[in-house]
Amino acid sequence: MKAKHILLAFDSFKGSLSSADVAECVEETIMGLDPMIDVDRCLMSDGGEGLLETMKAILPLILVPHTVMNPLGERHEARFGWDHTQRLAVIESAQANGLPLVASKNRNPLKTTAYGVGELIRAALDLDAKTIVVGLGGSATNEAGLSILQALGAKYLDENGNELGLITGESLGRIKRIDLSALDERLEQTKIIAACDVNNPLTGPNGATYVYGPQKGATDKRLPILEGGMENIRSIIRKMTEIDLNEVPGSGAAGGIAGGLHALLGVELKPGIEVILQAQGFEELVKKAALVITGEGKSDRQTLMGKVPMGVLRVAQKYDVPVVLMSGIVEEKAAMLKAGFHEAIGIKPEKQSIEDAMKPGFAKHNLRNAVKILFEQS
Repeated sequence: MKAKHILLAFDSFKGSLSSADVAECVEETIMGLDPMIDVDRCLMSDGGEGLLETMKAILPLILVPHTVMNPLGERHEARFGWDHTQRLAVIESAQANGLPLVASKNRNPLKTTAYGVGELIRAALDLDAKTIVVGLGGSATNEAGLSILQALGAKYLDENGNELGLITGESLGRIKRIDLSALDERLEQTKIIAACDVNNPLTGPNGATYVYGPQKGATDKRLPILEGGMENIRSIIRKMTEIDLNEVPGSGAAGGIAGGLHALLGVELKPGIEVILQAQGFEELVKKAALVITGEGKSDRQTLMGKVPMGVLRVAQKYDVPVVLMSGIVEEKAAMLKAGFHEAIGIKPEKQSIEDAMKPGFAKHNLRNAVKILFEQS
């Protein structure tokens, strides 16, 4: 390996290793091969799972526990980060509406809600937060974030003028009017930034429902119902605000939460990776590096829509620093190389099952082997 200064910038291998675990394993392997190499590490997150851990490693956050509603409407203890000095709250929405909170057999975005995310925002307002960063991603929901606003005072009326109950994906098609008159007044004095993990529009073939719905439990029969509801909300919002959410990149993030919060609450949408990169002074670290290694659990076409590796790549390209993609699985390798990665390596052996590959011990073993092969080939 000719590179003598390497920067590691891994997202978590979801369900297997944290961002810190991956970087530590890779660094230890590199140092074992050549102790003269300088290695820097940056914890990464795209706004989904791992955001809170990453931001806590960067900022002096304390973790505040708060009992909220989970995606199935049950009470559940979540946490958010709080920096008293800056009056800053960091909310990882997956703490309240994350897909891992719902057993596989119960996953159905027609029935899930993000109400608990709104409860976390309200708890941050109770602490007099002036800035709230809400990390989106990894959601079990597909309801445009309307239940979040419901927790903050919004009301939704049907064709007869009756107020609807708890908003879930199946509620969207019945909404005829959105009433924001009772929204929490403290929101007007609070800056909210939504850290998005993708740049999909709200609806359509590349929208929230059809791209991400299936992994949340949306079957072929459920998809048209969900999409119809999202189109209804898109139409209502366009009439209310003159904003077409299909023209707002990232509005489809987290089942449309990004779009709903942006149009109805004025929330600023920002790529989650940019939030993390800026907080860590990433560009200065890239300038010193001869090579950057990044990765995630699975790299596929979603990666190219704004996930961590793409954010890392864009910064490195500004300074002509090569980037190696090293993920659990790499699909569409040719597309990854065309995007600009110097190399794209899937660490899972061909004959190893995904279940085994995700076990921490196997994952670390595979990482070590991939690093050794990379060094041998360089």
